[in-house]
Amino acid sequence: MNQKYSTIINLGPPLNRNLSIIFHLIYKNDHLREILKLLNKNKIEATFFLTGTYLKKNKEIPKLIRDYGHEIGGYTYSHKDLTKLRQDQVELEIEKFIAVASNKDLINRTLFSLPYNQYNRSILEITARYNYPQIIYPTIDLSKIQTDNKLTDSWVNIFKGGNLINLRADKEKTINLLTTLIKEAEKQDFSWQKVSQLLQIKHPYKTITILAGKTIFELGKEVGISPAVIAQLNRVPLNKKLLAYQLVYLPASENQFFSYTVLPGDTIKSISSKFNLDQRQLEDLNGPLAMQHLRPGQQVIIPQEAGLSYTVQTGDTFLSISQQLSISLPDLILRNPQLITAGQKLIIYPTKQN
Repeated sequence: MNQKYSTIINLGPPLNRNLSIIFHLIYKNDHLREILKLLNKNKIEATFFLTGTYLKKNKEIPKLIRDYGHEIGGYTYSHKDLTKLRQDQVELEIEKFIAVASNKDLINRTLFSLPYNQYNRSILEITARYNYPQIIYPTIDLSKIQTDNKLTDSWVNIFKGGNLINLRADKEKTINLLTTLIKEAEKQDFSWQKVSQLLQIKHPYKTITILAGKTIFELGKEVGISPAVIAQLNRVPLNKKLLAYQLVYLPASENQFFSYTVLPGDTIKSISSKFNLDQRQLEDLNGPLAMQHLRPGQQVIIPQEAGLSYTVQTGDTFLSISQQLSISLPDLILRNPQLITAGQKLIIYPTKQN
């Protein structure tokens, strides 16, 4: 294995309507059987991460989980925060887990998670050395959510393609939360995939692994892509840093997408009409709930093919461009509100044909 550091995976391909649900089993399994029955009733396959100590105390559980069609990944031996341990102690945590898991042919050796989602470069070097090329880091962590069965505004971000959603399997309120999650996912036409399946879905993006935490703006400048597009694709706020060693999704080309800022009065219907797009396409890219609850100032990803690109020539004005291309002057100004200069590229949107 040539990979020096494990890669942090906190998102599957950000397209369509596929999600993964993750459970961590650490000490107890008080509600595990209820969860398994609920998942089975709704024909959902999930991913469970188990510690070595849990495996030792609950020898029958791995087979039970697999018999229901789920997959199992590793979660160190005793669930200690590895960032607070010496290097030899980190190695021992992993070695002891491997020793326990080696007797369980039901464990997927390509899936590994870290306690408390805490890590540093040294830890990722060690996990890579023990043949764990990727570390699963949830996109959405619902393990500490305070609401049992009522969707809140923050749930808008949950239903976006590629999200890895984390729940605790030993919490009583997880049953109500999971029930609500399943109902809303069905309502929004989402499918559930095991993590390993989700990560294998073909997608139209390119990926890079950043070696140090960077801001969205720093990465955008480095790769020549709109920071707003990078933020939307990777489910990261514009003002937040990306994770160190995170796998980042980027457009296949700088012109694959652009970001549109929602205006007062915009709706999914008006935006899809404005850009000659199908509403389903907008929902798949941006999340159905996000498109159903638009707010002024919100960024929405639009495929570049929805518009034409025009390079400003010396002497051009908004009026001359609108006349030359037979498009609406107010629309041209609305969608390109900045001052224009020669060489600048404008996005020109054709009128939707009926």
